[in-house]
Parts: sequence; C-alpha cells; structure tokens
Amino acid sequence: MDTATLVEAELAVGGELLEALDDEKLPVKAMLWLLFPDEAEWRLLVATSQAYFDGDTEVYERIGRILSDRQLLDRLPLRKIAVVPPEHRLIMLLRRAVKVRIGAPAVHFTSNTINGIIIHGAYVSRML
Repeated sequence: MDTATLVEAELAVGGELLEALDDEKLPVKAMLWLLFPDEAEWRLLVATSQAYFDGDTEVYERIGRILSDRQLLDRLPLRKIAVVPPEHRLIMLLRRAVKVRIGAPAVHFTSNTINGIIIHGAYVSRML
C-alpha cells in the first residue's frame, strides 16, 4: 500500500473537518495526520481540551455528527480519528518542534527524530 497516496487522498477531507470543527466551536489545539508504519496506515489525531470536559466518547459522537452533517463520513471514517488531550505525549513532543497557527500552511514531517522519538510521517495542520 502506498501510504503517501493514502494521505494525499485524505488531506482535503482532513482540512474540511478542521474547518467544520472550528465552525462548530470545538477547540482544536492540534490536528495532524500521523503514520503508523506497522499498520501502513495514517490516522488523524485531534487534540482538544473537550476530551477532559465531555469525555472521549462525547467528543467522538460530536465529531461523528459533524462528519455526517457535512457528508464527510464516507471519506473519513470515525475509526481513522483519534481524540487526545492537548497534553498527550506525542502532541507535546511535536509542539516543541513545530507551531502551525490557524490559517497557516501545514507542515509535513518524514522520518524525523525529535528528542529520540522517530516520527515516521506526520502532516500537521494545526499545532497551537
């Protein structure tokens, strides 16, 4: 499987989801596609403080409703999304290396090491 092609096909829908989450006032502190090389799969990580207040299940349900309402669910299944708190270890690690403000161009990492941790692939749309 060509994982780069997989991400290329999903970058647009990830951007649409980020815009939709902003429209729906879900506070997204970080959003990135991350490569899981053992599974040869990219997953979308969404870091939001709402995970603390509402719980992961409630946030997943909210994202699922947004995907459905915007007719994005067929292009981005909920199983490809991971909701994490902004203080997640990987988010904190990446935040040391890159900042991507709202409206700024995304940053692409390939085979980088940050503080001894290998990032096989990441496409960072937001990192506040």
